[in-house]
Amino acid sequence: SKRKDFFMGWEDMKLYIDRLVGVGVKGVIFTGGGEPLLNPYTIDGLEYAKQRGLSVALFTDGYLLTPDKAERIMRIGLCFLRISFNAGTPQTYRHFHGTTEKAFYRALDNIENLAAANEATGNKLSFGIGVIITPLNLKDLMNIAKHIKEIGDRHPGAVDFIAYRPTVRYER
Repeated sequence: SKRKDFFMGWEDMKLYIDRLVGVGVKGVIFTGGGEPLLNPYTIDGLEYAKQRGLSVALFTDGYLLTPDKAERIMRIGLCFLRISFNAGTPQTYRHFHGTTEKAFYRALDNIENLAAANEATGNKLSFGIGVIITPLNLKDLMNIAKHIKEIGDRHPGAVDFIAYRPTVRYER
């Protein structure tokens, strides 16, 4: 089967948003067991949910955030946006995400695009970085902070936080 077979279609997305509104849900977070922006309807869904009166938030790894998408997301009026960025070097990013090392720089550029869009709109969006701490990235934690601080220095007030969260190993 094709990857797109696993994505929620636009009609289903609207149906579920309408049902959530109908039962009194107040907000939704677009996230997933993967990258929500792989679904071509995610930004449409964010906009539709906001139009229906829901509070809306997004968790993403930032890799697919082009400047156009960043600006479109900024116009929605999200409650918050969190970028998962779990590597401080291209090598760790490649190991963590199974991508090329170039993807690290693209993700960083996309975080900057979003910070620039947030700064341009008066830093209205609560925008932060989430880092999952694993043995794979333990030595990268300071580099991650350094990269995000550099973006924050270029776009004051546009990045609100970095949240470091340890993984939990459940063993018997």
